[in-house]
Amino acid sequence: MDGKEEKGTGRKYGTQEEVRNLQTLHAYDASSEVCLFSKPIDSKTNGIPVAQELLKSMNLKGCIVTFDALHTQKDTVSIICDAGGDYVGGLKGNQSGLLADAELVFSSECIENLKKSELHYLKQVEKSHGQLETRQYYMTEAAFGSSRKSDWEKLKTFILLVKTTVDLTTQKECKETRYYISSLSDIDLCAEAIRGHWSVENKLHWHLDYSFSEDDNTTMDKKAFTNLSLINKMCLSLCRLAQPLMGKSSLRVIRKRFSWNLEGNLSLLLNTFDEVVLRETLENANKKKKRCHL
Repeated sequence: MDGKEEKGTGRKYGTQEEVRNLQTLHAYDASSEVCLFSKPIDSKTNGIPVAQELLKSMNLKGCIVTFDALHTQKDTVSIICDAGGDYVGGLKGNQSGLLADAELVFSSECIENLKKSELHYLKQVEKSHGQLETRQYYMTEAAFGSSRKSDWEKLKTFILLVKTTVDLTTQKECKETRYYISSLSDIDLCAEAIRGHWSVENKLHWHLDYSFSEDDNTTMDKKAFTNLSLINKMCLSLCRLAQPLMGKSSLRVIRKRFSWNLEGNLSLLLNTFDEVVLRETLENANKKKKRCHL
């Protein structure tokens, strides 16, 4: 679950007639890279009640729901658990008591002890885009001082992520620390969920802005913008499906190729799949439709 601000839709900033940018909440399936739900957020509220309403409509059995600190709410967690799901949620100042408990648990001594256990410590190193990124995950049982564990349904663990990024050209080092809560006790699964959560930013939101220029859309009509954004997401899925057929071109280039020759490229895409594949795809889509109560 993650929200997106449409940066070109606001007006008259800093005045009494200021109009806020439109906000959209997305439920994104990080495993299949598909946006399941897209819902506008009313200007008089925030994404919390919208997310809760959306989660109530979904069958979450066997799913891990990830969200940032805004949605780390007791009611949100309860909705997920009641629907049979698990969760990994970020911690920041909006839950100061819970954050203080997590910070207290991860003392220097605790961190050193956790490093000795494969069940409670995971290190990942990745080199990309001229940077060397090291991610260290620490997991421990959720322990509480001022906060009550019973208030947070199925809460089992606190997770500490220490991310260190080194620029291979300048050797400049940047260190970042984040805290999470989870109903899971498998550190590999939690690390995958945390890592996967950011795909909503770099595989959905970034492409909507870069490949489909949504930030350049200045319409103030919420319904019109939402409808166009839904079409953009459908086209994004189609471009991603076509990517292996087009020499691993970027999604932006694939979009341009479709605009230059729609019939030819669409025929190429459709003729690639035989009847069996099409039938399986439709059946799986129908199952997912029923599962998500669409």
